[in-house]
Amino acid sequence: MKETASPERVRSSRLSIPALDGLRGIAATLVVLTHVGFVTGSYSLGGLGATLARFDIGVALFFALSGFLLTRPWVAAADGEHTPRVRTYALRRAARILPAYWVALLVVVLTTARGATPTAVASNVTLTQVYTNDLLDGFTQTWSLCTEVAFYVLLPFIAPFVARAATHSMRRALALLGAVSVLALVWIALVAGQILPFDHVAAVWLPGHLDWFAVGLAIAVLEPTLRDSSSRLASRWGGVLSSPWALVALALAVFALACTPIAGPLTLTPPQPLPAVTKEVLYAIVAFLVVLAGAMAPSTTSFARALGGRVGRALGRVSYGMFLWHLLVIELLRRVLGLELFSGGLLLLAVLGLGVTFVVAEVSWRVIELPVLRRAGAHPR
Repeated sequence: MKETASPERVRSSRLSIPALDGLRGIAATLVVLTHVGFVTGSYSLGGLGATLARFDIGVALFFALSGFLLTRPWVAAADGEHTPRVRTYALRRAARILPAYWVALLVVVLTTARGATPTAVASNVTLTQVYTNDLLDGFTQTWSLCTEVAFYVLLPFIAPFVARAATHSMRRALALLGAVSVLALVWIALVAGQILPFDHVAAVWLPGHLDWFAVGLAIAVLEPTLRDSSSRLASRWGGVLSSPWALVALALAVFALACTPIAGPLTLTPPQPLPAVTKEVLYAIVAFLVVLAGAMAPSTTSFARALGGRVGRALGRVSYGMFLWHLLVIELLRRVLGLELFSGGLLLLAVLGLGVTFVVAEVSWRVIELPVLRRAGAHPR
């Protein structure tokens, strides 16, 4: 029988978590830096190069954050609150993603991808480029957006099912998410082993990264109980969750392991099955620990204050714009500065790339994203 939601659980589902804005900003910064490291040929710089290469973990953080934040309303609905309307959800997701994306795509087609075929442009307009191998110069990072949008489509079907399962048995819901994660790892192994009739790019399709999203869903399922001080789970893990820096330290240790050869090549060379699966698992663990720390950190901790402060929230606000524009900015800066591809200039391009990308992203937020979101009712006035 479904239990009546306690006041603590109801309040937790409505709780704003400013620290997650800072995490989005960190994820975007990591993505920018990993691409700067790639175009400057810096992946060969020993430990620094390995760290830069593995900064692509920012994508895992983005996926886990999406899984957590977008699943919370369905968890709340299963706990007795208002059920999300799929039409409203779809409208707000479209408003958040598409207008700014299409503007960035237009600029890319007019600059770094001027030779793109109409078919390639059409694939990018519809966010199917990762399935047709039509990633454009200056816009190749959008493979992850294709995967994210595929998750948006799937979520209204799986989130209510997982949330209802959690009201009957937390273990059942977590076991279900664990099974989904195993399927993702099997997909990655099969693609890496060239057993499936797809190119290696199929590893980044939604089936290959469902585990990163599942991490976020798991935190959304756990959150109400963890916030309920009367629950056994909260009493057992409350001390750990009140020390978010400990979770981050553990995440950094796992990340350091991911920077070693056990996680496969640092370049775009297709990995073998075991390293591919190892990297996926290590990234999932890091994403779980970091997003859990951000979601559950008490607002009085230095961790929450740092990520939810003015700088953290500013970075989070423009994180999507940073994601959209950074590769184009990096490529144009490289040309203006006369830097040959893979020939150095890491520090200069990192500083200028981050700075210019932030400015462009801020303009994107104020001119495109915020007005559209307000019109769609997806952002507070």
